[in-house]
Amino acid sequence: MSSRSQRIKLLIVDDEPEILESFKYFFEEVETDYQCFLAQNGEEGIKLLESERPAAILLDLKLGKGLNGIDFLKYSKENFPDTKVIVFTGYLDRALETEARSLGADAYLRKSLDPAEVIESTVRNVVSK
Repeated sequence: MSSRSQRIKLLIVDDEPEILESFKYFFEEVETDYQCFLAQNGEEGIKLLESERPAAILLDLKLGKGLNGIDFLKYSKENFPDTKVIVFTGYLDRALETEARSLGADAYLRKSLDPAEVIESTVRNVVSK
């Protein structure tokens, strides 16, 4: 197991508590190389982004009420350009995907198509760039 200070800081922003908890378990208990911070909305995500300065963010684009994923992506890229953002959504929307990529998303994954191992590999790859 990696020591806590050497772990990759990963912020996960999703409005579904089950998604947050399952990814926290996977990244901290199965992979063990990560320290996860969880946010159920964009506002919580901004606070954690500012206070924890994660290496990467797993970001759902559809966050329910408040700040949406696109606005969160814009904010993170404008204010924390070195932080990698992996968009992770359940919606198959080419226009949204194109917009996210044009705003600087480092990767775009689909919840229903990409298993946890693919997501972890993507996080690891974008962080190492």
